[in-house]
Amino acid sequence: MSKKFLGILALILTAGVILACGEAATPATVVNGTVTAAPTPKPFKVGEHVKVSYWVVTINSVKTNKGDGEFNVPKGVYLVIDASFQNTDSQSHTISSLLQFALSDSTGQKYDTEIVVLTGIHEPDGDVQPGKTTRGQTVYDVPKNLKAFEFTFEEPFSNAAATWDLTI
Repeated sequence: MSKKFLGILALILTAGVILACGEAATPATVVNGTVTAAPTPKPFKVGEHVKVSYWVVTINSVKTNKGDGEFNVPKGVYLVIDASFQNTDSQSHTISSLLQFALSDSTGQKYDTEIVVLTGIHEPDGDVQPGKTTRGQTVYDVPKNLKAFEFTFEEPFSNAAATWDLTI
C-alpha cells in the first residue's frame, strides 16, 4: 500500500473517532440578532409512541405496588412502569433498564431501579430482534407522598433520549 493511501485512511479513521466521541450540538435559533438555545422538547405522555433512534418506545401504564409484605417491602411504595420497546432497525439491539432508564421527581431527586420479585413483573431487559417488540415492567421505590415523576429513556450509542411525565 502506498503511504498516501495509508495517510488518507488514518485521517478518515481519526475524523470518525473524533465525530463519534463528540456530543450532539443543541440547535440554536437567532431571534432579533440574539442567539438563543432551542427550546427543550416537552415531555411525552403515557400511551404516546415515541421514536428514539431505532426504538419506538411506549409507556403503557404507571401504577403502584405495596410489595408482597414479606420479602419485597418498599421504603415508600413501588412505582411500576410498564413499557414497550420496538426495534425498528435491521439488526438486534439490547434494552438495559440499569443503563438506559432514569427516573426523577420534581426536585431532581433520582431513583434507581429496584431488583424485586413480584407477581406479574418482568423487566424488559435483553436483546430485541429486528422488527420485534419487547414489553416489561421496571420498578422503583419512591416516597408515598410523591405523585409526579419524569421517566427518561436514552439510547446512548446515538445520543438520543425522550422523557415522559408520569403521574400516579
